[in-house]
Amino acid sequence: MNAPVISIERVGNIPVILYTLQKTGFIDLINEAFPAHKNWDGLPIGETVAVWICYLLTQHDHRMCKVEGWISSRRQIFRVFFKKPIFKKYFTDDRLAQVLDKFSVSEDWNTFENRFNESFIRVYGIELDCIRIDMTTANSGGIVTDDGILQFGNTKDDPDRPQVKIALATLDPLGIPLTVKVVPGNSADDPLYVPIIKRIFASTAKKGLLFLGDCKMGAILTRCFVAMNGAYYVCPLSEVSHSSKAILKAKQSFSESNGLFTPVFREYENGEIKCIAEGFEETIIRSIKVDEKIISWSERLVYAKSLVHEKKELAKLDSDIERVREEILRMNIRKQGKKVFQNLTEVQTKVDSILKKYNVRDVFSVSIEETSIPEPKGKYGNKPQRIIETSLFRVTPHVEVSAYVKAKELFGWRVYATNKAAEDLSFENVVQSYRDQFIIEHEFHRLKGVCLSLTPIYIQKDNRIDGLVKFLTIALRVLGLLEIPLHNSIKKRGTSLDGLFEYNPKKSLDKPKAERILEFFDDIHLSTVEIGDQIYHTITGLSAKHLEILALMDIRIEAYEILGKIQQSEI
Repeated sequence: MNAPVISIERVGNIPVILYTLQKTGFIDLINEAFPAHKNWDGLPIGETVAVWICYLLTQHDHRMCKVEGWISSRRQIFRVFFKKPIFKKYFTDDRLAQVLDKFSVSEDWNTFENRFNESFIRVYGIELDCIRIDMTTANSGGIVTDDGILQFGNTKDDPDRPQVKIALATLDPLGIPLTVKVVPGNSADDPLYVPIIKRIFASTAKKGLLFLGDCKMGAILTRCFVAMNGAYYVCPLSEVSHSSKAILKAKQSFSESNGLFTPVFREYENGEIKCIAEGFEETIIRSIKVDEKIISWSERLVYAKSLVHEKKELAKLDSDIERVREEILRMNIRKQGKKVFQNLTEVQTKVDSILKKYNVRDVFSVSIEETSIPEPKGKYGNKPQRIIETSLFRVTPHVEVSAYVKAKELFGWRVYATNKAAEDLSFENVVQSYRDQFIIEHEFHRLKGVCLSLTPIYIQKDNRIDGLVKFLTIALRVLGLLEIPLHNSIKKRGTSLDGLFEYNPKKSLDKPKAERILEFFDDIHLSTVEIGDQIYHTITGLSAKHLEILALMDIRIEAYEILGKIQQSEI
């Protein structure tokens, strides 16, 4: 009798990811948009990309050289899913680089992106109403060339590394990407909004979309473009677009009219309701000349004061005033080793530097008193005994009360612009919509953080960097699509999901992240036993909690059963 041959493969969350991709028709869409070259043999491009996404979401590594080794220990899993033989050679870094080359062709990528967006919006019943746009940067250790995509530029990350700039548009409030654009790292943000909005218009027939963005989207030409195309915008205005003086003037006019501020309330997860802001609004007619034509539209200016920001800014001002007072008064202390001011110019220069450091020049006035003290000097060498005049300076800081009160008037105030009517978008909704800016920031964190690990970018070629970022946005979509049915099901049943954390099994979540769910499925394996001509496949590690989550995510147990008989764990 032949000895049994036993092999074990880690299944983990692979069936969950593949089921989600298959549900949207992803593989067929890839194969249609990116037809393989006649010399491309083996696994089609669609299946290849699906496997690569599984690797990315399980290993959190975008490097292509690692996929070949990873697939060698999971060939049986993918062979069953795709009903095709799987070989390591299908996933070499050269082969995956060819996929990125295809993704970098804008025309083909746009075709795929449009169809994929249409597919998952239809399958998951998503309402396409509100789109949020923002920019980020991703650094690299690559080489900067004059016309290359890697350039040095302004960044919140590492300024000593070259970078690319990424413009992303996402569905709000789900955070699922709709389109992406990769440009050189030294590009300005302002000119990127219109091309992104054009891509959204080209990819959907939906009219009246609402675009949300930060103050850089508030450029007058961007707002005009959105209004001209029958869409709407909400964005804060920068100091350049709407100065502090203009805000103060509008505030004073509203006060003179005896108007009452409109409060903005927010309900927190614990059920507590707080007033977070208050303000008022006015409606004006904007006009701008575009291609020798005057374009006009109605715009609402929403003036809102954040109560939290007001307290923070006031606390900072009071703290800065106290520090300035202490530093100026220390100038009066004379001690050994401390520099002595020789003239009034030196004293004034020091005072100015302190006021500039804390940006409180308008709030302070400083009086400088000069005193001459006769100081006898004994005979020394050829110099006779004499009396010299030594100047002593005493500085006294004073807080200008009127300037202090005036400075506080604008604390917490910001103006938002929108062309959507008040009956369709209330004052409260305008303010709260911008406060949800963290949604797209979370996607950037996924993109550049541990989850997808875009940074640092290891690829050197410009077109492949472009293709890589686009590939990663597919994975971002998958994460979002995993969360939609899960969150909806949890909300519908009215009970939070617990048991996700080994260290605290009673901890429950109303909106668990896809990353946590995928990690929870990590310890599931496929055991294959060969005894002569008989082959037995068994799935181990799948518990009742896993089955509960699969049901909440609307994923059939067949996603695992096709691999083998399920031996349910009691844990």
